[in-house]
Amino acid sequence: MSREQLLDIILNVYDARKEAREYFEFFLNPDSDALLEKYCAMIQKEVMRAKRGNRAKFRISVIKGLIKNFQGFDPGPEYVLRLISFAFLQVMHYSRILYYSNTQDNAAATLAYAMLDYADKHLMFDRAVTDIDLVLSDERYSSTYLNRIVRKALDERQ
Repeated sequence: MSREQLLDIILNVYDARKEAREYFEFFLNPDSDALLEKYCAMIQKEVMRAKRGNRAKFRISVIKGLIKNFQGFDPGPEYVLRLISFAFLQVMHYSRILYYSNTQDNAAATLAYAMLDYADKHLMFDRAVTDIDLVLSDERYSSTYLNRIVRKALDERQ
């Protein structure tokens, strides 16, 4: 493939796909803090989704997808851990305001597992444990019910 053909393909992809445009812009001007801020806002928006009567509508699959998309930019393990930690904190925090289904309750434990697994792979396990303990030890961060569910899930996993 010639250089002109390759350049033409890159420009077509840039124009056609929003995801490719975001990736190229990040690649040319990497700003991990701005990218983290953007993805934190998207996660918070997803967690805040609710029906009438304050029933939560967030989907853990969307949150996991956002985390995976963020990882695709390769911002560095510390930023990925911060995003997972933020997602966990948001799910726990909004449990004080919104009513969660059993699936959504389990999502909090899933995020805690993901946080610990990711941190362990990237030698930041102590930081993840500290973040989880901070959330679980302070009643302002989560409902008592969800707090118990996550503690029980983490205890069973050990």
